[in-house]
Amino acid sequence: MIVSLTGCFFGRDAVNTQVGGQIAATFRKNTADQIQKMIEKASETKNSVWATLVGTINILIGATGVFAQFKKSLNTIWTGFPEKSVFLS
Repeated sequence: MIVSLTGCFFGRDAVNTQVGGQIAATFRKNTADQIQKMIEKASETKNSVWATLVGTINILIGATGVFAQFKKSLNTIWTGFPEKSVFLS
């Protein structure tokens, strides 16, 4: 999904090349080739604005929940005073 979103701004080929280079620098050649093939296969499917929108909203909601829980945990560890929230109890 990240490749799809950034591909809209920078061009799909440029993003695939950059991601492939980063993967090759991190993993062995065989593993990097397999990951690159998975990315290419995922990119072959039809682009759906609706699926991209729903996925982006899900990522934002999930990340917000993770950071809210992280803040709550840090407040518990350091005995901070948690703020009253409508969404978190």
